[in-house]
Amino acid sequence: MTTFSSIQDCEFGYKEPDDEAMRVVIADFLEKGLVENMVSLCRQEPRQIAVSAALVADERLRVRLGLAVLFEELQRHCQKELRRAIPVLAEYCRHPEAWVRGEAATLLYLTGCAEALLLVQPLQNDPAPQVAELARELLDDARHG
Repeated sequence: MTTFSSIQDCEFGYKEPDDEAMRVVIADFLEKGLVENMVSLCRQEPRQIAVSAALVADERLRVRLGLAVLFEELQRHCQKELRRAIPVLAEYCRHPEAWVRGEAATLLYLTGCAEALLLVQPLQNDPAPQVAELARELLDDARHG
């Protein structure tokens, strides 16, 4: 049963759980390999796709690998909804850490959206050679399938 903490909550609808709290839950599930659960969550609540995209900068490799698998699965089941991640990932393309920029480029590629690939293009000239090479490979793969 839904409870409301105030009249205002009731009048304007149920408040979504705090995004940071959801990010923690999603990260824990991904770290444990429970990607199917997160696919179900994102299909039922597509706004969680943007919330999960912020995990691109998580230091735990298992979380980032789980995130990539999640995006691959969502591409099969609800590709249009993956667009919700693009603004979040765009911010991470300017992150000071090269590995985060590379992870963001990979997830943008996995959205399968032409709009997302436009954000990967500038990374071909990234100061980190690994990021620049990855961006070129992702764009080449997108062109040649």
